[in-house]
Amino acid sequence: MKWFLRIFLFLLVLALALFVVSLFIPKIKKTSATATIEAPSPIVYDQVNDLKNWENWSAWHKMDPASKYDYSIPSAGQGAWFNWDSPITGKGKMTITKALPGQSISTGLEFDGRGTAKANFTFDTQGDRTKITWDFESNVGMNPITKFLTMGMEKEVEASYKKSLENLSELSFKKYQEFKEMEQKMKALKDTLKPL
Repeated sequence: MKWFLRIFLFLLVLALALFVVSLFIPKIKKTSATATIEAPSPIVYDQVNDLKNWENWSAWHKMDPASKYDYSIPSAGQGAWFNWDSPITGKGKMTITKALPGQSISTGLEFDGRGTAKANFTFDTQGDRTKITWDFESNVGMNPITKFLTMGMEKEVEASYKKSLENLSELSFKKYQEFKEMEQKMKALKDTLKPL
């Protein structure tokens, strides 16, 4: 009986200690990533604003090819959304809550009963370049277990954001080069068709 009481007291003290420690773990998780992309902001903005384009650059889309996605119609602009169902990341939904063309996009995320988050993109035009910042914020609540389980969340999200922005940079640069080539061809055609 004494052993049972000792084990019970030990577990009680351990649970109490973990609860006290959890009070010092922030419930708000924040992170961000920034990249400068060699393409004008309308090209970069379009890749983010149309959710179907995410398949071409998002680290999460590339992480699990077995994921299934459903998209709203239309798939771009304020109110557009997609649902995902993935063996790796679970189920959820992302919705564009605000879209200011060429300037910013705000999204809301729902993680199928595991909480919510917000993410924002800002686009800063710098000539033919775009500085993009992608930030993330999630309130994991006061549950001590959830707080412990999400302790490394910021680093994981930041790593995925950085990889996604690398992919977005490559894709946007390629789209910009294609646009410039088309522009040159159109100019050459226009010059050819000038009256003599």
